[in-house]
Amino acid sequence: MELGRLLEDYLEAIYILEREQRYVKSVDIANYMNFTKASVCYAMKILKREELVFSNKDGYLVLTESGS
Repeated sequence: MELGRLLEDYLEAIYILEREQRYVKSVDIANYMNFTKASVCYAMKILKREELVFSNKDGYLVLTESGS
């Protein structure tokens, strides 16, 4: 699947937030991108389905090697 620009922006946001604060939650992405948590949740479903992002045991979002 070819990602749209917006989904690429989500991946970039996760990358930046991981570097700044190490642990990333959906609310962090929502605040960073000025989007609703619902929008972020929907995008994370897509990115998880495409195996670009996963949630670790503590619920933090992590980029996969493919998502980096």
